[in-house]
Amino acid sequence: MIEIHGVSKEFDLSKDRRISLKEWFVAPDHEEKRILRVLDNISLQVNPGELIGVVGENGAGKSTLLKVIAGILTPTEGHIETSGTVASILEVGIGFHGELTGRENAFVYGSLLGVPRSVMKRRMGHIEEFSGIGQFLDVPLRKYSTGMQMRLAFSVVLSVDPDIFLLDEVFAVGDQDFQEKSRNALTDLVKRGKSILLVTHDFALASSICTRVFYLTKAGHIIELNRPRNAEEISSQILGIHSRQLA
Repeated sequence: MIEIHGVSKEFDLSKDRRISLKEWFVAPDHEEKRILRVLDNISLQVNPGELIGVVGENGAGKSTLLKVIAGILTPTEGHIETSGTVASILEVGIGFHGELTGRENAFVYGSLLGVPRSVMKRRMGHIEEFSGIGQFLDVPLRKYSTGMQMRLAFSVVLSVDPDIFLLDEVFAVGDQDFQEKSRNALTDLVKRGKSILLVTHDFALASSICTRVFYLTKAGHIIELNRPRNAEEISSQILGIHSRQLA
């Protein structure tokens, strides 16, 4: 389970032009701070057996939200509670080392989540089969295409079997067959009681597999959409939100 309580995140965009130690202590601080508030008082709960979709424009803070939940970023306000182990795919290649092979990266990732090497070794066959990268499993990651990296990352995350999944645009790359296989895997995870938070630009995907769908506005607010059945209904509801904000 994920519980997000009144979380806000701000970034200081100010540029301090004092370059010497003397200037740092002597020069007055004339520049006003420029604060960018990306997330604004967000509260959300992802229960076991839920796949929550988060949609929104580029730069709205969707990836920032996942990084705050994952503990990579510290919230400016509010707090987050998670129950169980957490695994994430936040950016293609993040958490993996380019000089290590796919197999070696799988062992390292498993160890970070407390999965013994012996267990990961038994699961390696599933990783190889699900990812479909074949002999490239023993090739350094730096030689992988973006699609291959994502296929490996998703396969490894599935293999460690966490309680909570944080997924950022996992369907943006990869061929149609792998995307279909991944959608089926997410559906199975929901049936098994996993908590999943998925960031996506794919409205059709969000409406077809997500238990609930939320829209993250440019102002950093999160709004639950009313059970959209297709991509058109998501677009229509978002347009309605914009219209009400302008009224």
